[in-house]
Amino acid sequence: MSESKKQQPGRLASRIRWLLVGLAVLQAAVFASVGWMLLLAAEELIRNQYYEHLLEYAAQAGPTAPLPPGVIRYTSNESISEALGLATPPTERGLYSAFRDSAQNRTEVMYGLLDYVYWSDLDEEYVIWVDSPGPGKAVTWLVSPADEYTDAIGRSLQVALLIAALVVIVVALSAGSLIARWTLKPIIALAERVQKRDPDIKADVLYPGRTAQVGHDEVGVLESALEAYEARLRESLARERDFLADCSHELRTPVAVLKGAVALLQNSADDAARERYFGRIERSVHRMERLIEIFLMVAREGSHRMPTQAVDAAEVVSEVVDEMRALYPTHPLRIQLRADQTVTIDCHREVLAVLCHNLIGNAFTHLPGGELCVRVDSIDGEGRLRVEDDGPGLPEFKNAAVASAPGHGYGLTLVERLCRTHRWRLSKVPRDQGGTCIEVNFTRADEA
Repeated sequence: MSESKKQQPGRLASRIRWLLVGLAVLQAAVFASVGWMLLLAAEELIRNQYYEHLLEYAAQAGPTAPLPPGVIRYTSNESISEALGLATPPTERGLYSAFRDSAQNRTEVMYGLLDYVYWSDLDEEYVIWVDSPGPGKAVTWLVSPADEYTDAIGRSLQVALLIAALVVIVVALSAGSLIARWTLKPIIALAERVQKRDPDIKADVLYPGRTAQVGHDEVGVLESALEAYEARLRESLARERDFLADCSHELRTPVAVLKGAVALLQNSADDAARERYFGRIERSVHRMERLIEIFLMVAREGSHRMPTQAVDAAEVVSEVVDEMRALYPTHPLRIQLRADQTVTIDCHREVLAVLCHNLIGNAFTHLPGGELCVRVDSIDGEGRLRVEDDGPGLPEFKNAAVASAPGHGYGLTLVERLCRTHRWRLSKVPRDQGGTCIEVNFTRADEA
């Protein structure tokens, strides 16, 4: 495997692992913080209930009853203020929390949550029970140091949290490795298939039946998109190659006519002949212009259709036959033209002329002689062009082993592309007595 497989997925796997570790640690920290706060709240509630029952019972026992260890009774504002440094002792009956700074002999009573935040610098905590029998009666304060139950188990809780965090990190790393390996497995497999793809594979092999079996997940969608892009790219390159081949093949005829007319024009002094040669030159230039437009249309997959009109098929075929006879005056090939004068085709005239030039001109180029039958007629209201020869036949008919090979021989690719662009039906079959029969059925526009 190349470096792209070893490095790219590795970096992605590392990001997945560290992301999972970070999330696990964050989750552990949040749960630990929430648990610690719940522990403190539970401790506060239990402690307050304990001291509330203890001090309330001691207050109801009377002033002469013995007090629990550590509890001090104050019976006046002056005595409690002087002993604790409490500026304003509470007078409402109930239990109060207070914090004291022993160095400054200052105590603050906690009346709300903000007081705990504001007086966070005070370290000694006390609980004060206020026993108020009623209006106008003496108030008694029972004060006791508040024991922190969590102080005894705080270190063990810290150790437990540290161990839990380490366990969470190890589990997260293991889970991250498994998830990263499982997640990146189809991506690595896709990279392997892409690297092993045959660079010379044809576009029609990629779809509709693709060679690779893709899944229905996101990676399968990505692979399908890559294959579709590859197919479009290969088709674009194939159209470019066909465009160049068609140009070199089809432009040879008008260029040859143009060169011949120029040569004759230079040696002719007859005005009528010169005018005739100028006419050939003009027609050749015009045909080259129309050929270029047709090639561009085919190269654009037919997205830009040329304007159409009702074309007399017999007239176009006759012109092409006459031009081929004039271009190959000594060729032994004989042409039989059977044209129905009532056949009209809805297309661009030059498209039909190019089609006929390709079919008839290929016969003059590749057949040593014999007979070529060109027929124009109609079947069920559809125009039909039929070209039959008695030659050796197309290469694809000579060897059945290569019948499925791409290309149709004798430069008929442009004919096939024109028929595909205009949705005409093209058929090529060998004749029983030898030769080839090529038939084009011009489907009507309302049936295309």
